[in-house]
Amino acid sequence: CALFDAAIDGDVSGPQSPLGAPWRMSDILGTVTDMHRAYRDGLIVPDLREPRRLNLFNTYRQHLYPAGFPVSPKLHADERGNLFEAVKELNGGQAFISRTRPGITRGNHFHFRKVERFCVLEGEALIRMRPADRADTVTYSVSGARPCFIDMPTLWTHNITNTGPGELLTLFWSHELFDPAAPDTYALPV
Repeated sequence: CALFDAAIDGDVSGPQSPLGAPWRMSDILGTVTDMHRAYRDGLIVPDLREPRRLNLFNTYRQHLYPAGFPVSPKLHADERGNLFEAVKELNGGQAFISRTRPGITRGNHFHFRKVERFCVLEGEALIRMRPADRADTVTYSVSGARPCFIDMPTLWTHNITNTGPGELLTLFWSHELFDPAAPDTYALPV
């Protein structure tokens, strides 16, 4: 398109060749099929690091409108509150958003490899953590009124407790998609 625009504007002359790399139609079909399965069935944004994959994905998404939206992710609910996966991305992990009832604690576990971040969006909470092999505890008082984030170090057990009068709204992010067969989550009270 850029070559056509330049030719129409008279900015180029002589033979022109578009930039890019060959991509077989069968490979494009396979890529779009894989993207569709990940995006529609698993609600996972595919690998978009390569520009042509990003362009193909954006073209695919255009064809989902308007009938393909809104999308409702599965809501996981129990006595603590509820949680849903807001974003899952093959090269960026996933983000969870949870509502936690007053006085409830989530967590009390540690990870060997998982990069995890907590960010309170609304409400008041205490985030507590300690090295898995020691008793000394670090406590952070956090509030949605003063947004901040705290990364959970590996081999530190951690939890978050709603200390406010209303529901606590928290964004959790991890660098990898949750795999129930290999969760890298080990129960240990703070």
